[in-house]
Amino acid sequence: MQRKFLYIYTKISPYDYQSRPILTTALNIDTKEKREQEINSLTRVEDSFQKIVVVKDDIIPWTDESGILYIGIQEFLLTHIDRL
Repeated sequence: MQRKFLYIYTKISPYDYQSRPILTTALNIDTKEKREQEINSLTRVEDSFQKIVVVKDDIIPWTDESGILYIGIQEFLLTHIDRL
């Protein structure tokens, strides 16, 4: 299975790493194994990019111990897309 990442660049300086989140999408993260599979490549990248996992389900947004934000697609589109 090929992994896809979406890099979103803002109008802020390209050298401002805090302004460029890395997004990945998942249908669900119901099990610990599935969550680890989805964030495996994100946790291997040690940088200051904000990392976001967007899931299909309507979930309460939360951040894990690695600083990765998990959010539902509807919530993401309604509240976070204008911040990118």
